[in-house]
Amino acid sequence: MKKLAYVNGSLVPEDAAAVSVLDYGFLYGYGVFESLRAYNGRIFLLEEHLRRLACGAERIGLKADLKEVRNALDMTLAVNNLMDAYIRVTLTFGVGGPRMALNENVKPSVIVIAGGIPANLDGMCLKGVSVGFSEVRHYSMNPLNGIKTLNYLPIALRKLEAKKRKLDDLIILNEKNHAVEATTSNLFVVGKNGSLSTPRIEDGCLSGITREAVIKLAKKLGIKTVEKKIKKDELLKVKEAFLTNSIAGIIPVIRIEKRKISIGRTTRMLQKSYKESTLT
Repeated sequence: MKKLAYVNGSLVPEDAAAVSVLDYGFLYGYGVFESLRAYNGRIFLLEEHLRRLACGAERIGLKADLKEVRNALDMTLAVNNLMDAYIRVTLTFGVGGPRMALNENVKPSVIVIAGGIPANLDGMCLKGVSVGFSEVRHYSMNPLNGIKTLNYLPIALRKLEAKKRKLDDLIILNEKNHAVEATTSNLFVVGKNGSLSTPRIEDGCLSGITREAVIKLAKKLGIKTVEKKIKKDELLKVKEAFLTNSIAGIIPVIRIEKRKISIGRTTRMLQKSYKESTLT
């Protein structure tokens, strides 16, 4: 059975799904998106993702019809008979006129795709990943910080950079040499006493849904967590660190540049607690 995608009110074969060539999401990257994870047929942290989608849309002048988005997510998951899955919802400006005629009466495009979880994901979360530092800096005062826009070219180029260097991911630094995040994940560092630290939102990182979930879990487990400036030099000395994102959850880091680090007790404890939270 072919996978189906939701496109502006219709379910169509994914390989034939299309939007207009005049859609501003295609022409100018004008839009926002969310990547979500379903466990046992239920979308995890759905409300948090919808709030962020609506907030990001509002910041760039789009109106998010959350009722349509909810229905689209449910329909796409159900029609593809998916239990454990990734889902992506994309909201664009819609079809506009020539030369960026930003008419207010344009209806945004809503697209949802879904699929199975990559086979190597569990292995990656068990064995960990190697990371380095990106050569391209992130500007901490960028007005688009905190919005999951469709403008992902810088991220794509960093992914290519990581691949060329035979690394799994890259840590992005801002203009002050402070850690921001990985390419598509937030970063956590474990201190000597088991406490956690993660880059501040002000340093340019995305307020990740899984990032917030891990902070809440850590609090329940009695693990102190602080948002702070984390310098590059500090990261080269850490003994335990992990990344977080909505699809994989918690991903241990086992190497930073040429320095190997261990998967520690705190990371494993949080992984266990996070997994349990996805099943309730």
